[in-house]
Amino acid sequence: MESTNNAGEVLISNCTELSARMLNLLMTREMFDVQLKVGKFTFDAHKLILCSCSDVFKTMLTNQKWSEASKQLVILVEEPLCESVFSRFIQYIYSGQLYLSHSTVGPLLTLADKYNVREMIPLCRTYMQKHLDAPVAISCVLQWWLISNMRNDSELEHLILSYIHSNFDKVIGMPDFINASLETIEKLIASSKLVIHYEALIFFSVMMWLKDFIDLRHPTAEEIKDGFRRLICHIRWPMMNEDEIAWLRECPDVQDFVKTYRSLMCFPNTPPDLDPYLLLVAPNQLQDLSPTDIVPSDSCNTFMDCSSSQPESCVHNKTFLPCQCLCTRPSKHYKLKLSAGDEMRRKLHMPRVYFSDYWCTKLTVSNFLAFPQYAAQTFFFSTPQSGDRQDSGNTLDWEVELCPKGVRFHPAVLIGLEQDGSKLVEETYIHTARLSLMSRTQQELPLKVEVNVLVQVNSPSLPGCYYFECCRRQTCIFDNRNQRHNLDDIVPYENFGAYLHPEGPVSDLYPNRTLAFTLYIVIRPL
Repeated sequence: MESTNNAGEVLISNCTELSARMLNLLMTREMFDVQLKVGKFTFDAHKLILCSCSDVFKTMLTNQKWSEASKQLVILVEEPLCESVFSRFIQYIYSGQLYLSHSTVGPLLTLADKYNVREMIPLCRTYMQKHLDAPVAISCVLQWWLISNMRNDSELEHLILSYIHSNFDKVIGMPDFINASLETIEKLIASSKLVIHYEALIFFSVMMWLKDFIDLRHPTAEEIKDGFRRLICHIRWPMMNEDEIAWLRECPDVQDFVKTYRSLMCFPNTPPDLDPYLLLVAPNQLQDLSPTDIVPSDSCNTFMDCSSSQPESCVHNKTFLPCQCLCTRPSKHYKLKLSAGDEMRRKLHMPRVYFSDYWCTKLTVSNFLAFPQYAAQTFFFSTPQSGDRQDSGNTLDWEVELCPKGVRFHPAVLIGLEQDGSKLVEETYIHTARLSLMSRTQQELPLKVEVNVLVQVNSPSLPGCYYFECCRRQTCIFDNRNQRHNLDDIVPYENFGAYLHPEGPVSDLYPNRTLAFTLYIVIRPL
């Protein structure tokens, strides 16, 4: 490799050969003067090389205040995952070469941070940033998230957590999810930012995690009870529609789980349509239950405010269907009673970012390369007003203008704003990908919603595959003064190519498919 400086001198580099010689020094164990014992492994090393790369090793091996400075054998205590990659860590110190994978980059970043091998840290961080998407079987994004959190690396933590939230359908199928701690699972499923097809999948993933937790980790009875208490309460039962509940009732795994852990699924003083057991058990199995088993004592009066002087207003029978309201009062009153309780009850009625046809709208600009510069494409669609299954049918109407190739403002004349008369405004251009949202709902304002814009990104590590990127999340309030909200830079304008995908099926008739730009918009009421 050659390069020339300002004086015309030619620099000839032989770094590769030098790196190989240094690595050979480690492998042949020539002239070593210290041994590092990590778990069951022992590494013969050289103090000079270790100290030149790591401030921690330099202090440990040269400062006489440390007992390791006078020892031939230095014992290092590391986590099991770090023990398994310590040989790669030492090899990097000697050669500057680093082999990374999804499973090794996290422990290697931990070691680089612990021993302050500064040049190694950005290599690991860059790998994580570029390889967030990976096959489900090998992905370790939850491990990366925890490591970035422990390092107080807010930038990397935010990037990884955004991927986890936007691709939770994938995450729940990863071994990384099943192996996660109770604290990690609880923190994830408590979030309203999860992008998921259906709420039922959240329960199903929690069920699989609990089964694995009980079968493989052998917790105590109190730990099992604690796991159910901390996880089941975050399932947003009101957000499940009839089809989702029917699917859960017909799933043999779910029914076996409900029967086995019935006592842990029943919570006192819970309204019927939020009771996990009553929701999940098949209707024909409710016939063996007494009315007091179906509706906990005082729950109707407490949560639905039914007067005891009007017993006919409530029907407690053995064939109760959990998706139907027990009270003859309007469903919106029932929801308000639940929402007024506390923060947890209010959160149960807060929809997540559901990627189903009911919640999500797909907007596509076909033949993107031929789409005119500064042009706009208009879309009309509707979204649920609340998402509560007892409030189905009420919708919010929207109009969207999508300007993926910049915004142009035509020349205009401002009249009466200047002392000497009118003012000419020149034509202006903004290089941005803009989404302009307008409410077309005829209802009382103000209207407060959260707009989530999702885009499929070409996976850099898996050619032909895509993952979701939550490009924008913005709270918008529509009132008499603010009837339009503009979301600029919904994708990086300079890197638009990463968001384009082939359009149409592959066939001999259409060997050269056009490229399209597709985004998904989910509008949640607040």
